[in-house]
Amino acid sequence: MRNMKYLIVLNCGILMNELARSIGKQIKLLRVDKELKQSDVSQVINIDPSYLGRIERGEINISVETLARIASALECKPSDILMAIDL
Repeated sequence: MRNMKYLIVLNCGILMNELARSIGKQIKLLRVDKELKQSDVSQVINIDPSYLGRIERGEINISVETLARIASALECKPSDILMAIDL
């Protein structure tokens, strides 16, 4: 039973990593489609461009607030970003 607990946590961690990568990829696709640089978007939402780069590479999990700010800068809704990902 104890091993099952760790397996569930491990699977959840893998799922979260995939989710972060998928969200980041979608954010980058939308940004590039609008011909915006990372520095353009990061300046609008007041974050460091390197932080946006880490988001786009799926290296970190972002808050709902950050997702909403990024979506606003990309002139879309957070749901547009989330509905476009495929898990």
